[in-house]
Amino acid sequence: MSLLCPVCRVPMETMEIEGIEIDVCPSCNGIWLDEGELTALANLEPKAFEGVEHILVPVDKLSQGEETKKPNVVSERICPRCGVKLFSYRYGGNSDIVIDGCEQCGGIWLDAGELKKIFDYMDQLKRPLSPEEQAIVNQALAQSKLRMREIEDSYARTSLLARIAKALKGLF
Repeated sequence: MSLLCPVCRVPMETMEIEGIEIDVCPSCNGIWLDEGELTALANLEPKAFEGVEHILVPVDKLSQGEETKKPNVVSERICPRCGVKLFSYRYGGNSDIVIDGCEQCGGIWLDAGELKKIFDYMDQLKRPLSPEEQAIVNQALAQSKLRMREIEDSYARTSLLARIAKALKGLF
């Protein structure tokens, strides 16, 4: 039985890439990925997508409603596996990529072109930091170490005062 596209409500086609079965909408080029399939796809070499480039960058159009999706809200889209409403959220927690996921089965819906955006985002995370970015990280680490030292010193003073007070209390 074919799954229905959460956007178009038409039957999706099953496609296999290096042994990973994904469901693709023939109308909007959106992709349904069962739990774990995005990670599996991300671990493939780019040449694995030769011949199926349309799932990365749609040939003729972007999917419907992509501009109106808002993160952290219940969507009107329905999970093709469970029949429950999908939840829209930012991929990676802080990216500009808003995807839809099913809290029940763990599957995710990617509008046309979002798989490519996710791969690009992953590549950005793997790149080395620029000198400016590294300086910001180093500054934040230095500030964090200073703050930890202040907390430790404060605790040591409090602990010392508590021990002195206890000793004095024992004398009276």
